[in-house]
Amino acid sequence: MQKGHPLDLIGKDIGAFTILEKVSRGRGKNVLWKVRCNCGREKYLEYGHIKSGSTKSCGCQQRTLQSQAKIKHGKTFSREYRIWLGMKNRCKDHDNPDWGRYGARGIRVCEQWMDFRNFYEDMGDCPPEMTLDRKDNDLGYFKENCRWATGSEQSRNRRSNRLLTYSGKTMPMVAWAEARNMPPERLQQRLARGWDMEEALILPLGARPTRAPKPLTQLSLRL
Repeated sequence: MQKGHPLDLIGKDIGAFTILEKVSRGRGKNVLWKVRCNCGREKYLEYGHIKSGSTKSCGCQQRTLQSQAKIKHGKTFSREYRIWLGMKNRCKDHDNPDWGRYGARGIRVCEQWMDFRNFYEDMGDCPPEMTLDRKDNDLGYFKENCRWATGSEQSRNRRSNRLLTYSGKTMPMVAWAEARNMPPERLQQRLARGWDMEEALILPLGARPTRAPKPLTQLSLRL
């Protein structure tokens, strides 16, 4: 057999392939060869594609790269990743149930945080019992405006949380309730029923007001 004869290719390794056998002629004068990829899968290719490197694998290499791209940060199934997805969806998806309170209000995610890796680098791991919170609820999601916060801290920061003024001091309703060791919803109920501010804050749970309820507009509070 002369050196360079096509059958000399059988058994040789070229790139990711091992040449197994000559099969038939392909398009034009090109010959189809049965090859085995490094992953073990067999395929039929033209020798020119193998030699030129235009076909680098049976497709396993591309699948591997795609898989790595999906998990390149290793946090796909983490709580931080779910929080990040929720943040984006609220601001970008018109069909999201929370779109009206976020995207529709102009709340946006900064360009850098559209990549999870940047978000995670800035925020790190989410501590137990905490979630993502914006310091200023009228601004969007970016490093300087975000923090990990407890439910109580978030309650204080909600746009719907009332600021109550009593004895010259103004605090969120949740803060007043905590200071009086009272559930915030109970204090809210008392005020909604027109209780006097002082009695709403001081009287123990289960007590009845001693003063006639006042219209809500006369209470020293603001939204």
